[in-house]
Amino acid sequence: MSDNSLACQLPGCEGTPPILDGAGARRHRHRYHAMPVPFDFEGCQYIVTHSNNGYTCPFPECGKQLKQRDGIENHVVVDHGVDVDKKLFTTTPTGLRGAKDHDRNNAVAQEPGPAAHFPRGDGSKVHLVASTDYLKSNAIMDAVGVCMHTELKILLCYPCGVALTSNMVASHRKNVPSADLQALLNFCSESNLYVKQEQVKLPAPGGPPVQLIAKPSEGLACRASADCTYCVKDLQTMQRHCREKHGTDRLTEIKYRPCLVQRIFTGVCNSYFEIDGNLALGVVSDLRAALDTTFLPALDVPLVVPADTERERTPLVRCMGWDKFMPDIRMNPVQRQAADQIKKKHSAEEHGGLLSRLAVAIKDHMAKASTILDGHPHKLTLSKVLLYGDAIPREQDNHWKPVSDDNTEYPNFMIQLMRNIVRIHLGFPLNFSFALSAVQTKCLEDLVTVLQEDTSTPRRRMIAYHELAWSLVDTDPELCVTDRWANPIQRAVWLRALRADGNFSEPSNITPDLAKFKYLCNATSLLEALMDKDKDADFVHADDYERVARIHQRVLRLGPPTTFNFIYEMQQYASSLAFNQKKEPNVYVDPEVQSITIGTETMRMEKLREGIQGLLRDFKLRYAALTNDNVMLTHMPDNIKDDHANTTRGYSFMSEELFHKKRHSLFFFLVECYGLAMVDNSGRISWNIPGIKTLLRRTSRVWEPLYHLLYITTHISCRGTQFIDHQVRNADRHRNLFIGGKEMFILTGYSKKTGITDRDSCTPG
Repeated sequence: MSDNSLACQLPGCEGTPPILDGAGARRHRHRYHAMPVPFDFEGCQYIVTHSNNGYTCPFPECGKQLKQRDGIENHVVVDHGVDVDKKLFTTTPTGLRGAKDHDRNNAVAQEPGPAAHFPRGDGSKVHLVASTDYLKSNAIMDAVGVCMHTELKILLCYPCGVALTSNMVASHRKNVPSADLQALLNFCSESNLYVKQEQVKLPAPGGPPVQLIAKPSEGLACRASADCTYCVKDLQTMQRHCREKHGTDRLTEIKYRPCLVQRIFTGVCNSYFEIDGNLALGVVSDLRAALDTTFLPALDVPLVVPADTERERTPLVRCMGWDKFMPDIRMNPVQRQAADQIKKKHSAEEHGGLLSRLAVAIKDHMAKASTILDGHPHKLTLSKVLLYGDAIPREQDNHWKPVSDDNTEYPNFMIQLMRNIVRIHLGFPLNFSFALSAVQTKCLEDLVTVLQEDTSTPRRRMIAYHELAWSLVDTDPELCVTDRWANPIQRAVWLRALRADGNFSEPSNITPDLAKFKYLCNATSLLEALMDKDKDADFVHADDYERVARIHQRVLRLGPPTTFNFIYEMQQYASSLAFNQKKEPNVYVDPEVQSITIGTETMRMEKLREGIQGLLRDFKLRYAALTNDNVMLTHMPDNIKDDHANTTRGYSFMSEELFHKKRHSLFFFLVECYGLAMVDNSGRISWNIPGIKTLLRRTSRVWEPLYHLLYITTHISCRGTQFIDHQVRNADRHRNLFIGGKEMFILTGYSKKTGITDRDSCTPG
């Protein structure tokens, strides 16, 4: 082989056979090292996108892909009218060097050439300040996975630590959508970032290291003259520099000193610059601290989003339509908090003691309902007429019974209901309305007036409260026919069912509340029929039977769309959901546990164990490859706590202390290991979108054996929708992944039966 043969030193060509002549070198560069460059057309800048699939047309309305570079060049010229002289591609610097490094006659040098490549006049160097963060990011750069050095006017690929100019991005960040690449090029043009490597000004010597690129390494600095800033890595090149630039012939006259050097680009002559080892690197924000203080806390707030499909809605919510009513309150964390606060107990001083007086009036009202029939000669009959009207069934002995005097739940429930109405009326930071009619509003205003008067008697306050309660029970049925939410009690049920986490109460929890609403209707109706509101005491009347019967016919009779009837129907449905939880046995286990029969199919345990062990080994290998053997939890901790009955949105066993302190360990590791994010000088977290997409695609390899394990070890089917439905934390539906006795199990409520019967069935696995 000739001594003058050439070897390509560009990245990716290490170890390739030597090139015999200059023509071969040109062919080699054109074939393997040509990269797209930006070009101007009709006032806009475009660039061809290169990926594994070939070359993509830079014009957004076209998007055509061609395999060959000549093909895309011809397409842009012929189909889009671009001038044939426009350069769409350029080749990188030769990167070639002779086989004999010491031959001065070779046309290609082994090391960077003279320092005169960069001018030495004013402004030829960039002066960096120690402990200053020069990194900046935005959404446009996030989409490509780069950030900007504000002083050097270059881009930095922070996953790889490589410096880039605008014409280098397309070849370095492959598989980036053309729209994102085009947006970045526009941003580079607007921000006056450098297009070519030769244009970039080096940092002034003696400054701090440049952030994100390779760390400083040992090198040599020329000291032949005071104004020479030449730096290099090896002694031979320093000797050549001294001979050529300073006229030094003898080795003893060569003057240099050891120093630390950095390099921005590898393909530009004399790109080394001196670093002061005593200066601190530009301040780099703590990524983990930024994630912990700004990003992760936002995820701790349970988000409520509208259900995409009917299967995401529970049967109770679907029947009541709660999630379709005032969704802005439910999805807004501030409004949810306000809705939770309005239900809280009042203080003695709130609204000048008005709510305290209201509570006393409500308790007096309930006490009157409990005692108004005491001593009445027809007490039992009237208690039955209240429930059944004139059609009292002979085969039943049911009648209305007041709650015990020791009962505090019912009075507190009524107090919360009326307190919410009064708070909304007087002003509360909740964008909610009970939609009171004109009559109901008048009763509420009269009640507030009476409660504010210091001279009003307890009976007068109790009667004023009764008038409001009766107006709510006796809501015009015609309004509810056209608008189901026209009834204030309907809205009160919604507000009561709405929880602070954005979910709604379970059927077992809402059923007792509905019973209290029914009691309010019955008690208020009884007092409306028998109480002498214009007198200081109540007496027995000859027509008490007719009075109670008329009231029953008006508001308590089954059929019409009254307040009582919608509560009654709602309670019936919620109760059926609460009590209808069953699952038929369909599994037989061999006494020796050698086989399990499910239905008519038999499974041999030895075959099952072998398959599970193989899948577990495969899963561990794939997980180790993804996490570089970084295992966050090596064994199941002792004393695990998992509150299975806790339905708070966002709760899971991982909320307990044993898991909670490690909940972000894997997240932090993946972000740091794969370079998924960085923090710029304004504290903004910049996300490497392409890197995140690549990592998510890699995780599918981990999930492949895990899907099979879930199918084998749990009851779920192989349908993709049921895999998607699994959730570790509570959301609109209760989670289905639990821990008990140091074992993890799945407990699913939704099934095909839910869609048929409109009821969830408990199916443990």
